Amino acid sequence: MPGKDPSHPAFYFEGQELAAGNMRGFWALDPCKQNGLSCETGDECCGGFCRPNGDGGFACVPPPSGCSQEFETCKTAADCCDTGSLCVNGHCAKPPPN
Repeated sequence: MPGKDPSHPAFYFEGQELAAGNMRGFWALDPCKQNGLSCETGDECCGGFCRPNGDGGFACVPPPSGCSQEFETCKTAADCCDTGSLCVNGHCAKPPPN
């Protein structure tokens, strides 16, 4: 029809809503950080370990000796420092509260 947008579909797609602006958000991790770069947790680092860097911050480091902190790389729950932690998808995680 004259004055109407010809690209407007005559059918409805899931997520297509006038009030929501037809947007759907997705969450994805940022690319991993190399050793020496600042971090907050081990899951940000390519090597899987984030430790204090000596000047009040944290940095990605090569695999240290000893156990893995929360969010750091693990193969089994025994690799995790915190008693009762789980190894979930290759990272130490505290179990959910009861």
